[in-house]
Amino acid sequence: LMREQGYPRYLEHCGEHDQLAKRAHEMALEYRNDPNTSAEALLHFLESWVACHVLSSDRKFGEYVKGRSADQLDRTG
Repeated sequence: LMREQGYPRYLEHCGEHDQLAKRAHEMALEYRNDPNTSAEALLHFLESWVACHVLSSDRKFGEYVKGRSADQLDRTG
């Protein structure tokens, strides 16, 4: 969707998701290799990342789409 909308921060946004996947994978391996490692740490990391990501990066995309929609209405209206 971001690519279709021509979102200028698309690659940056993808990088954030790539970093999430990398860190979550690392934490899962740590847990698998050492069962004493807290699964709660992984859960907390994921909850925190998702909340921050949605409130920041995803919100910026929403604002971008709204701005584009308003521009399109201005041109046709």
